[in-house]
Amino acid sequence: MRFVIIGAGAVGGVLGAHLFHGGEDVVLVDPAEHIETIRRQGLHLKGRYGDFVVHIPAVRDIAEVTPQAEDILCLAVKQYHTAEALPQLRRVYDAGTPLFCFQNTVENEEMALQHFQRVYGVVVRMGAKFVTPGEVSHLGGNSLTIGRYPGGIDETVETVATHLRNGGFQVHLHPEIVGVKWYKLFLNLSNSIHAIFGLSSAESPNDPECRKLRADLLEESLAVVKAAGIPLHHVEGEPPIETLIQQLRQDDFPVREVPADPAERPYPSMWQDLYWQRGKTEVQALNGKIAALGRRVQVPTPINDLLVRLVEEMVSKGEKPGKYTIAQFRDMLSSAT
Repeated sequence: MRFVIIGAGAVGGVLGAHLFHGGEDVVLVDPAEHIETIRRQGLHLKGRYGDFVVHIPAVRDIAEVTPQAEDILCLAVKQYHTAEALPQLRRVYDAGTPLFCFQNTVENEEMALQHFQRVYGVVVRMGAKFVTPGEVSHLGGNSLTIGRYPGGIDETVETVATHLRNGGFQVHLHPEIVGVKWYKLFLNLSNSIHAIFGLSSAESPNDPECRKLRADLLEESLAVVKAAGIPLHHVEGEPPIETLIQQLRQDDFPVREVPADPAERPYPSMWQDLYWQRGKTEVQALNGKIAALGRRVQVPTPINDLLVRLVEEMVSKGEKPGKYTIAQFRDMLSSAT
């Protein structure tokens, strides 16, 4: 079995480094300059789960890959690159090739089914960070939940799970991966909060006002999916959304340790998109998805609406994370409602 990982940034880089380090056959595919650095000096992974360099095969175009019978395609690009990546993959691989979506949002798998017959969803729970070309950081969490899309567990899922465990990952199988993907979307709704206020994932739990805003955001979003009849299946080791809302509202919420070195703090992908000024984020596929669904079922979503507007304004102006305070956000929310 060979893992062909499309997208060698934070998630794809960490995934590929651990698998290759664990003895698996891997090739990275990414058009970025990142690949040229990996070719010259290897991929450096550092963080909680090791500090090592792997000299991993890497190419800049999927057309450079010669397909093998047991290849597993691993899509690890941002959601906004999925539509472009899928037809490129089909020009090289036949429709029966297994494709695993190591991505946020709930739209990638549906898009993949238009090109591939065997599609699998993966819920990624790990703090991955692109540091610089040739270097990625794994700052915490190594949990993967996988299942056949839209539902079921098959032999491919079980085999891939075994190989992922060889790479050091904690792997859980789930027969209803759609509900788990929706649960993960709920966890990712706060990515926009971290981006707007400039907070790391370690800092935000220690801020009572940030916790309250996150709880309000989840409560608003939960009303939408309940009205739409969409089930949520919580990730192994994580609480149901209703319980998480209660926990976030508690005064005695456990304090998180914040690394003294900012480089060691985990930042969500949307924060990283703004910081690196990539010109795009997944805010429409996350908060925008809830807002659009809310309009369809006639449930108001003022918090999600404002988050989408502010993130998109920051992207259009090339602004870095941390432009606003929570107090400013609350004032704008009051004015909007």
